[in-house]
Amino acid sequence: MRRIVVTGVGLVSPLGCGSELAWSRLISARSGLAALPEWAAVLPARVAGIVPTKANDADGGFDPDLLIPPKDQRRMDRFILFALAAASEAIAQAAWIPSDAHSMERTATVIASCVVVVGMWLERFLIIVPSLSHKGTPYSWGAYLPRWPEIVIFSSSFAAMALLYLLFSKFIPIISIWEMKVGEHPDIKVAAEVQEAEAAGELV
Repeated sequence: MRRIVVTGVGLVSPLGCGSELAWSRLISARSGLAALPEWAAVLPARVAGIVPTKANDADGGFDPDLLIPPKDQRRMDRFILFALAAASEAIAQAAWIPSDAHSMERTATVIASCVVVVGMWLERFLIIVPSLSHKGTPYSWGAYLPRWPEIVIFSSSFAAMALLYLLFSKFIPIISIWEMKVGEHPDIKVAAEVQEAEAAGELV
């Protein structure tokens, strides 16, 4: 077994961002649990461990703007930003700054995450559950008309299925079950004649 050396540690937790800050708060018996905000009122729980923001914790709050521009943050989930922050801290502690291509190729990142999709599930849960409280849609019966993007998407789906069907039927011949049973398909007839000729010794 090869021995390894931990050169840097990064941490983003409910106790704050930064391994030293989170460790100091942990040994001082400070809890990372807090009351859930208003947007989580539909959940049965009332307290949870949430990574604090700068507005809630000036010293250890998470600030994604230091890592990624706000425009690019909308393209990724929040746990990805957490991983980037922790990795940046670990690399800074290790003082590893690759300057050439060879050094960059020798650099690897291993990210261990647990239940990272819970955040995405929670987002969808908060979107779907409030709509269940409304027994009907905001449209009256028969008053909704699809717009042109919906019509285009619906039509293109059928066109794509038709194209796939044609491609499959072109390269993979479609043989019905009854033709296979009675042997009336041309390919089956040719195969049967070849087998009979081989059995009779007419083919070498």
